Amino acid sequence: MATQPNSPGRDQEFLPALYGRTDDTAKGQQSFHKLLIGLEIALSLLGAAAVVASQIPQITDVINNFIRIQVWGGQPAALSIATAITLSASALALGARFIWKPGEKWRQSRYIGETDASLAWRYATKATDFDLGTGVVQFSTAEDWYSSKVEELVTQTANLDLPIGAAKSEITDQMKVLRNAVLADQYQRYRTERAASQRDWYLLRAKEYRRKRNFWRVMTFLVYAAGITLLILHATSLRDTAPLGLLSANYWPLVVAGVGGIASWVAARHYEDLLQSYSFTSVRLSLALDKMSDFDPSTGNSAQFARWVDEIESLMDAEHQQWHALA
Repeated sequence: MATQPNSPGRDQEFLPALYGRTDDTAKGQQSFHKLLIGLEIALSLLGAAAVVASQIPQITDVINNFIRIQVWGGQPAALSIATAITLSASALALGARFIWKPGEKWRQSRYIGETDASLAWRYATKATDFDLGTGVVQFSTAEDWYSSKVEELVTQTANLDLPIGAAKSEITDQMKVLRNAVLADQYQRYRTERAASQRDWYLLRAKEYRRKRNFWRVMTFLVYAAGITLLILHATSLRDTAPLGLLSANYWPLVVAGVGGIASWVAARHYEDLLQSYSFTSVRLSLALDKMSDFDPSTGNSAQFARWVDEIESLMDAEHQQWHALA
């Protein structure tokens, strides 16, 4: 899902008000979503660490001497209580995700914003259903087509609680200027600021996600290797000579929590899925750009240009829908 607010085609003066409002919401919901997932993982790791620490007498003795609480006539196991607290807090973080649904709201608001941006570019380059003579519903003007499409998007924002933005027309002045510009200006701006910019973004993100996927794969193997090493040492006489009795515990709970945390993070970020999707989209955008590399705006056909824009926007719309559908 393309999000590049600093690129030329992402100038807030060009894009409609709805894009800016959904962009702000998407950023906030994404941060909240990542925070809750991070809390779940961190608390699960703390709980597992407490389970491991409870097997080390040197640590439990220090903690029990420090915390002197009587429950039902005896001193409770402080680390067991700590484990219960961290797991309860992790469950609360999970419940918060289910109740407030920041992940779903992030994807919904981003999808609506990107669709709105696509509509803006279609309008500005005369690639609407009205201009192309396509679509089931007939419109009297391109403005009617645009307003109808934006209204459909607005109906999907009911549960998003979008921020109230500044008074701004959905059809911005820059959109009107580009729509009324000569074909050469339309072609140059769209090719550079939209098509090529998006292709570069998808390619950059595909490379980034490949690096992150490989990084977390290596980290998973390192966690397993560390766990196996500790378990082997625990099985030998070295467990009785290690400082602070650190080898007297079975570290398997911490290994499971660590690997599970990595798996949860990678699954939530969809590195593998998006790597494949973004790579495929960048290649298709490159092919679409090559198709019009010899196009001469001074002698070219505006209808040919509009069909080219329609092809590219339809391509990106399909990717946006696929991204939106990710659980």
